[in-house]
Amino acid sequence: MTAATMEEIVYPDGRHELTPDTDASLDGSPLHNLDLAPVPLRWELGTPNLGGPLATGGGLVFLGATMDHYLRAFDAETGAELWRGRLPAPGNATPMTYEAEGRQYVVIAAGGHARSGGQVSDALVAFALP
Repeated sequence: MTAATMEEIVYPDGRHELTPDTDASLDGSPLHNLDLAPVPLRWELGTPNLGGPLATGGGLVFLGATMDHYLRAFDAETGAELWRGRLPAPGNATPMTYEAEGRQYVVIAAGGHARSGGQVSDALVAFALP
């Protein structure tokens, strides 16, 4: 098995980009194809977003990637909105979670998106779970 390597590209303007080495072998690297068609859709939200959700072991799904100024918590089983916290700018990001001194926190970079025409910020906002 050959480990995949990354090639660094440096552009004239100073930007850096890492790209996979196209000659790397995939021997021993599993690729799975799953048929999810038999799984029934439980619920869905009809809102555009620029990021992904965070699902917790406690049955919550956090979403802050929408175009408004809120991080929301949903019930993973029903999709019901359980909580929302105001952000200084749209999250447009996937929330993160961490634990400190026995308490769990959900964090999101609430930076907005300059090209969306909305407010921008450099805030990192943390909420403590009860």
